[in-house]
Amino acid sequence: MTKTAVIAVVVAGCAATAGFASRAALQKVTLTATDNRFMPTTIHAVAGQSLEITIVNHGTRTHGLRLVLSRVPGEVPFPENVPPGRTMSRVFDNLGDPGTYRFYCPVDDDARHGMEGTLIVSPPE
Repeated sequence: MTKTAVIAVVVAGCAATAGFASRAALQKVTLTATDNRFMPTTIHAVAGQSLEITIVNHGTRTHGLRLVLSRVPGEVPFPENVPPGRTMSRVFDNLGDPGTYRFYCPVDDDARHGMEGTLIVSPPE
């Protein structure tokens, strides 16, 4: 019985350490959405690392986000649109190859009215 408890504590400790290490590599960015504009308009990330994007909607309308990446399916949507006054986050685990990509709001004609930006994915150091 004692051996089982010790093994469980050791395994739990290893899992906590592994989780801490993976969180350290998590890149985070906050996009503020107003009507017809994202701020910032450029996001920087590193290939092979996860990226957490938080959208804070300060607009009067609902907004969303799509990343146009090099990998299949090509366009990666935010899980759902963000209503006015709300904040939502999503972690993207695989941004694909280094390069310069586009992101935009797919709601109505927002992208056509300038609600878009650039995602720059750099190679790992």
